[in-house]
Amino acid sequence: GKASYALYLLQGSLAAISERLFARYGMLNTNINFLVFVLLSVTVSVLVYQFYEKPLHKGISKMFTS
Repeated sequence: GKASYALYLLQGSLAAISERLFARYGMLNTNINFLVFVLLSVTVSVLVYQFYEKPLHKGISKMFTS
């Protein structure tokens, strides 16, 4: 839920990076590639939310509530 905006923003870049990595290492199984892409996307999105969006939101909120 909360990390979905990061997922929306990052999916294009992550898809391009994933495609390059799959091609470089000869990973041709599209089912496995899709699974890896989904897991990578969700993981990166949660990390971006946890370590970037959440602290940024908290800092901005403090600026306007003090």
